Amino acid sequence: MTSPTISCLIADPEEDVRNTIEASVASAAAALGLEVITTTVDDGRSALQALRSRAPRLVITEVLLDAVSGLQLLRHCRDSVDTSGARWIFLTSLNDDTDRYWATLNDCDEYLAKPVSGVPLSAVLKKHLERISRGEARSARREERAL
Repeated sequence: MTSPTISCLIADPEEDVRNTIEASVASAAAALGLEVITTTVDDGRSALQALRSRAPRLVITEVLLDAVSGLQLLRHCRDSVDTSGARWIFLTSLNDDTDRYWATLNDCDEYLAKPVSGVPLSAVLKKHLERISRGEARSARREERAL
């Protein structure tokens, strides 16, 4: 039996960062024998459109995006039936406790500060891709809300 194709959205204003993340996602997926279709965008407005039209299962984004912030995207995602179960990773230049607090409060799955080396990023990506492929619930908090 083949694994389902996993859709992934990457939003970052820097092209080299988007390319690096996309390559890391492809490598992690290949290591797990998974197929991933990736959409990359450079601003929040494009990310919001992609969230609405593609309903990705994995979202990797910078918090600091033009037009619509990463936190606004996350809130929209969690409020939408189509995307509420998406796994959300912030890979961001913001690295203080307040930023982490707001990300956690809004149900972010992972918060990684730039620059991040390939090994931690690969481990995080493999963990979430594997869980998506197994159909695991996104988080215990999400399950509790459904009760």
